[in-house]
Amino acid sequence: MTLHDNKYFAPFPLFLAAALFILASPVFWMGVEAPGRDRPGITSDNADLHLEIAPAMQYGFSRLRAGEMPLWNDRQLCGVPFFANPVHGLLQPLNVGFLVLDTPRALALHGFLSLSLMGFFTVLLLRAMGTGYVSAALGGMVYMCCGAVAAAMSRPGIANVLVWMPLLCCVLRSHAHKPRLLSVVSGGCGLAFLWLSGAPMISFGVTLFCAAYALALGLFGVEADATPNNNVAESILSSRLGGLLAMLLMALGLTAVQWIPTLAWARTLDAPLAFFTRFAVPGRMPTGHAALLTQLLQPRSGTLPALGYVGVSTLLLLPAAFFHRIPRWERSFFALSAALLWLGALAFANGASDAPWTALVYPAVFAVALLAGLGADRLFMPRRTTLTPRLWGPLVLVGVVFLVLFLVAPAATRGRMAPVLLALGTFAIFRTRWASVLSGVILLLLLFVDLSAASSNYGSHPFFTSAVGIPLSEETKADIRDVALEDRVMISAAANSDLIHPSVGLTDGVRVAGGAGYPLTPAQAIWWQALTGHPVDADTVLDVSADSPHALLLNLMAARAVVVAQEGGLATGSAPGLRLRRRGEAHGVTVYENENVAPRFSWATAWRLALDLPAVMAAIGETDFDPRHECVVLPDASARSHLARTVPDGRGTPGQAPTDGVMMRTHIVAHEDTPERLVVSVENAAPGILVVSDTLTPGWRAYVDGQRVPILATNGLFRGIVLGPGTHTVLFQYRPQSVIAGGMISIGALCIVMLVVMVVPIMRRR
Repeated sequence: MTLHDNKYFAPFPLFLAAALFILASPVFWMGVEAPGRDRPGITSDNADLHLEIAPAMQYGFSRLRAGEMPLWNDRQLCGVPFFANPVHGLLQPLNVGFLVLDTPRALALHGFLSLSLMGFFTVLLLRAMGTGYVSAALGGMVYMCCGAVAAAMSRPGIANVLVWMPLLCCVLRSHAHKPRLLSVVSGGCGLAFLWLSGAPMISFGVTLFCAAYALALGLFGVEADATPNNNVAESILSSRLGGLLAMLLMALGLTAVQWIPTLAWARTLDAPLAFFTRFAVPGRMPTGHAALLTQLLQPRSGTLPALGYVGVSTLLLLPAAFFHRIPRWERSFFALSAALLWLGALAFANGASDAPWTALVYPAVFAVALLAGLGADRLFMPRRTTLTPRLWGPLVLVGVVFLVLFLVAPAATRGRMAPVLLALGTFAIFRTRWASVLSGVILLLLLFVDLSAASSNYGSHPFFTSAVGIPLSEETKADIRDVALEDRVMISAAANSDLIHPSVGLTDGVRVAGGAGYPLTPAQAIWWQALTGHPVDADTVLDVSADSPHALLLNLMAARAVVVAQEGGLATGSAPGLRLRRRGEAHGVTVYENENVAPRFSWATAWRLALDLPAVMAAIGETDFDPRHECVVLPDASARSHLARTVPDGRGTPGQAPTDGVMMRTHIVAHEDTPERLVVSVENAAPGILVVSDTLTPGWRAYVDGQRVPILATNGLFRGIVLGPGTHTVLFQYRPQSVIAGGMISIGALCIVMLVVMVVPIMRRR
């Protein structure tokens, strides 16, 4: 059986299945995301959607819409790589809606599209297993509307993975039945789309699940009986495993444009493993086996979806799946996978929905959905005689399970179980094809109503607000722009503030010194730990409070504007090293001007050398250090030799401020200032260092008057260019070699795939 086999994939029934899920998905999405009128603001359960996901999607896809490739993000943390971060999913085909719609509507459309495709692709897989259309639709409904999916459907990265998982399994099964070029290409593309989803942790888990399924398919196939000829069997096994290897190589080549920059970027991070294993969904994870049983039988679980709820009807269908005619190993594979994955999630996640092991829940519920479809197909299979054990055996077993669950289930669940008897009884009496279809449709409707009413998410969604995150008032925006000019803004507010959020730079077009949700380099981790007074990581909202021990570091970050919400702790004169002057207030948000700030472009005629970042921090903290005229340089062989050649007379004595005449003859103008390209004109009478308070990371290049020069690491994090006297044009350009190398590999892989697809059929015909 192959994907183009009309016996299993007739156009009209598939059209009806697609229409069913297209109509059901918005109803389910609205029921979960808008369960009531009282909509709270940002909470701990939905903070990632407002503070990280929506702002990043708006920034990245708005730049793509403008024809720019967002390699660099200049609006957070004084600048950070953007494209190298895989969670943004810029190359994911399902995210195309973000190119044409505003972010709130694109998030809603992505939810509708993802749910529809989850259900439809599950239908394709169950049809490939030989189930009827109604039973396949029932399995797709379980997968689309279960509690785990309800919790993740508004997280684009996770939803993308859940979409491609059933399609990839369907392609793998088709390839095991009859290895073909079409199945290899489809499998490679499906695996590539899975890796480009934007959720590394669950992508890795689902890849392992699909790899185990593919290996089992390669070893056992989908035929119930073994091939009698050993030579033929070995040839088939070789073709299957060779095709799987080709899929893997194809996916690696097509996604090189993403994973090569990601690996290069990960090498610079302080805790890359902790970042890439981040996983969180706004749902209730059971704390143990008893809690899982409660979730399986309890329709509601507070204000968030229960990750373990798959519908009480599903539980009644599972026993019948073991009587289905598909190979025994395949039934056992899904049953064993569901059990082991749930056991692993319960054992290692410890009931936390933000633990990495929670990702195991999703292939587990997918396996349960497939078993439900197989069970429904086995129960509602038309029979010629009423006495056949193939009919009454599964019915009796389901009846026993029904009685047990009815006795232990709460009253609300019993009410949901009773209508299942109607569906089973109708078919048990008539046993004809129309009775099979009618019973399956009844059960399908009951299951949809059950699952739709069982899950709700009372955290606010950007679709139900006036803008992404928290919109700033026009007065506050004007005050920020008037104060910040070309420099930066520091946000001082609580993480769940209803007034302003730390990712406001991505949504309102201002440069913010802090941020949220981004991993840090070792240097940034030391810097922000000194600034905040406590350890920081990607889950920390980078904020500065009144008791910050090194608030003066904001001066070096060019934080000219300081925005304080009502609940924020940074106020006028409260932090040492800052001199804040109030400039405006609107709607509980106050804007201050930091009068001690060093501008983003500054000229240093004196510098100090430091061996490492702690030494830099110590030098900056000395009382005679003047950030407006002085900088600290970290050691680098090429950069320091260039410094010695440019300033051979040894200028740069620490603590010596330049004369007024030197300052008067130093003129700095930024002619071009975009995220990946900065052109600065400098007119200086004496040699010195141009300090740009933008983050220095691998991939940045500098040119002075057309000649490439090394970049100095100044003040611990930032860029510096040593210049001799005269007028110079300095160009900073972000062009990481990893992106170029990955792009070339992906283009080459795509060309090879297209060539194979076009040439192989021609050669076969000849």
